[in-house]
Amino acid sequence: MPKKRAPYYWDQGGYYFRKWVPKRYRTVDPRQSVVICLHTKDELEAAKKAFAVEKEVQANWDALLAGQSNDATSAWKSALSLAATKGFSYVPAADLAKGPLHDIINHFEALPAFHNSVPQTDAPKIQAVLGSHPIPKQSLLEVKREYFEQAGDKILSKTSAQIRRWTVVRERAANDLISVIGDKPYEDIDRSDMKKYRAWWLTRISDGSINPETANKYISYLSGMFQSWAKINGRDVPNPFMRIKFKRPSPTPAAVFSATWLTRNFVNASALDGLCCTNPCRDSLHESSMIAGRHEQLAPHTVQNHELVGLQ
Repeated sequence: MPKKRAPYYWDQGGYYFRKWVPKRYRTVDPRQSVVICLHTKDELEAAKKAFAVEKEVQANWDALLAGQSNDATSAWKSALSLAATKGFSYVPAADLAKGPLHDIINHFEALPAFHNSVPQTDAPKIQAVLGSHPIPKQSLLEVKREYFEQAGDKILSKTSAQIRRWTVVRERAANDLISVIGDKPYEDIDRSDMKKYRAWWLTRISDGSINPETANKYISYLSGMFQSWAKINGRDVPNPFMRIKFKRPSPTPAAVFSATWLTRNFVNASALDGLCCTNPCRDSLHESSMIAGRHEQLAPHTVQNHELVGLQ
């Protein structure tokens, strides 16, 4: 097997990077080869620099190809990768302009030297570094798919059964939302969509299909999913699921029985006739009733302070 040629060579007192343009990229890069000065006379340093430059060149070609295909999402992801090869996280131009001056200078210094560059091939690199690449809108289905692709850290400590349950409820939450408001771009969700989604839940609550707590759980699943997706992907979009949960119903009060009721129904009545006289259950109930009765006789004005709660 022939040995792969190193992507750098010595010429005129220094090392240069060179990579032939593959056929699949000829439509976006008309050059025969890419040649870049590595600014070093040390071969070990040249090898390290050539490795980094090769990654950047490859990312730039991919960005050019994605832009030609009119696939906005692929072009956007290529821009993120291209910014990463330059050592930056993608920052929109408006946010970059508001940041520290030294950050702006660092971004400009990372741009290609225009005296020996080809503008057509450097356009994606400039957009990625200066944050001028248009951010595409993504549909709810795309957001859902990306969320699950990026959520590996959330299931690290879960068993296979727990992972299945965790996935199923979130899949169902997203699918229910899409069935109600459609597969629209996440950024275009507004309060009217949330009113429609909330009304859909309210109908199910009203007919007794589910309770408010169940609806609130699914709303929480969606809120967590989309907030996580927006944070990981650098999207500054508001959370549309805020303030749409349902009010929790008041808890049903526990039954309260007075000493008089216990005495009448368990001591003087025949409720315990089926139990043996030595049965611990009968003896315990009898003893409790007698104690309650003594309290009622000794201090009738404080009966409410000694009511027994929880027997049903």
